[in-house]
Amino acid sequence: MEFVLSDDEIKIDIKKMKISKEIKDAIVSLPDFRKRKMDISLLNFVMNMLENLIKKKYCLGKKDILIEVYNEAFGKLSDDELTAISKNIEYLLKSGSIKQFSGLYKIWIRIKRYFR
Repeated sequence: MEFVLSDDEIKIDIKKMKISKEIKDAIVSLPDFRKRKMDISLLNFVMNMLENLIKKKYCLGKKDILIEVYNEAFGKLSDDELTAISKNIEYLLKSGSIKQFSGLYKIWIRIKRYFR
């Protein structure tokens, strides 16, 4: 028995793949990125990217994407590392470090990037 994916599911999978690749490429481009595996500033950077790349209509699990990206960039995470990352995510959410930027701000950033 074969299952057929709807167009919406395919679009969501493609969007998830693009977001994962963009974040993984950003992590890997950092100097000595392997040393930053458990760095809370890197986690904050990645969570802010996820917050601002995923539109609400896609209903993607941000934590699942983060773990997938970390596994691809750093290799399989241990249970202790996953627990630490979860606790750090909770801390970042409670402290207000993860922010959703407005659409106008995102457009402004793209314009600035274009003219560099």
